[in-house]
Amino acid sequence: MELQAHTLIKPILNSFDWGVMVVLDDQTQVFMNDTCAQLFQLSDETREFAPYDEQIAHIGRQFRDQAAFLGEIHDTENQPLLETQELFHTIDGRSLEIASQPITADYVLVGRIWHFREFTNHPNQGSTAFVRGKRQALIATVVAQTYHQRHPKEILSNVVNALGEVFAIERALIYQLDSEIHDGLRLEWLHKSFPQKCGDYYRYLQNNPWIWNFYSQVQCVHLGRDDTDASRKIHQILDQLQVQTCLSFPIIIHDRLWGVLLLHCCHGHREWLPDEIEFLETLSNQMAIAIHQDELNARLTTTQNQIRATNTTDELTLIPNARRFEQVLEKEWQRLAREELPLAILYCRIDYFDLYQETYGEELADGCLQQVSWAIALVCQRPADLVARCGREEFGVILPNTDLDGALYIADQILTSVQKLRISHLQSPREQYVSLSVGMNAFIPNLTILPSELIQSAQQALDAAAQAGGNQIKVGEMLTLEDIALSAVNPALDW
Repeated sequence: MELQAHTLIKPILNSFDWGVMVVLDDQTQVFMNDTCAQLFQLSDETREFAPYDEQIAHIGRQFRDQAAFLGEIHDTENQPLLETQELFHTIDGRSLEIASQPITADYVLVGRIWHFREFTNHPNQGSTAFVRGKRQALIATVVAQTYHQRHPKEILSNVVNALGEVFAIERALIYQLDSEIHDGLRLEWLHKSFPQKCGDYYRYLQNNPWIWNFYSQVQCVHLGRDDTDASRKIHQILDQLQVQTCLSFPIIIHDRLWGVLLLHCCHGHREWLPDEIEFLETLSNQMAIAIHQDELNARLTTTQNQIRATNTTDELTLIPNARRFEQVLEKEWQRLAREELPLAILYCRIDYFDLYQETYGEELADGCLQQVSWAIALVCQRPADLVARCGREEFGVILPNTDLDGALYIADQILTSVQKLRISHLQSPREQYVSLSVGMNAFIPNLTILPSELIQSAQQALDAAAQAGGNQIKVGEMLTLEDIALSAVNPALDW
């Protein structure tokens, strides 16, 4: 009877494209398909005659974390109705998704079926939904920690540690590359089978800026296979680290190479899947946003220390408020009128902010206002420039000694700076991310005209930019001598 059951089950199990193992409830019989036996290098004798415990022990020895695999087996034995799904990495560099479900017949438990799906070594096979879910969870963690303003070292440290779980690699490294920093940020995750530290590797990269061009784009180096000038220059040190394949991703901040993410495979050459490359590129971009956010916070802290804690500071954004804006505008108007130099005014408004606040709530709306204000302030860095919060979602910018062309350049930089924040605004009718409308004008002040005339021109241009759909710049009507003359006689006409 047992032979007949085995004869019936074997062709059914072999119909699966992945490894399958069936264990009867009393653990006296184990059936597996040929793929499963090949995955774990089980001999015919072990497969057919070895007891259950011996077969499980043999399979467990194939994994890097043998204890975790055996722990999952133990959990299913203690909880017979438990369904499991987990990602494991073998000692030879493969990744397996392992899932199991109980088998019942007429509501009676009769056994358990195990599925072993290998995916990393099949270039034409995408990652499973389960694995993609693990990766997306890592991205979500980085985004959440960035929003809560965790320090980049903490965020990046979590990333390199998680990459060891998500991918079958021996090392995950993040190096800051900066010739002006003697000992930049350096984070390393090393598998216990390759405990060798990478200090020489870091110093080699840090002390040779000419090789940074190589790491300014995604690179995949296979030792013994690649033969380019750039790759040959780093083969020697990679060989010392027993690396077979090195995959690298640049971490770019404002067109500047901040550092590099490096993944080392040491058991053999690895062909990375397209969706793995895409995920890691997205992860690198998110890390860049986290680092950039911290840099913004650091610069903001410096700015905060320079601003007096008076009622001329906006409490939420900690930049000057509308009152300070009016004070500085009046002062600069008088000065530039005497010197006959131009003055530019910009008004910026967050597009569809009411919809943003309705969708994401007040706390995220406040965070959005803070980030946008800092992004604008970072563009306007001259000592005489002023950025102020002049309304709930409006910001005013004063640019002394700036003509129309210069103001247009600054306005474009402001739009770009806010876009790079990539603050999600999925309900926006026009953009996927938060954007700005900008209205502006520039004029050589004249003591016969009031600053309010220039403000009115810029605000009208702002309304036009917002009505046109946002995420754009509009220039107000130029103030002519006739306008000035008419302004001077208007009070007499009013009565």
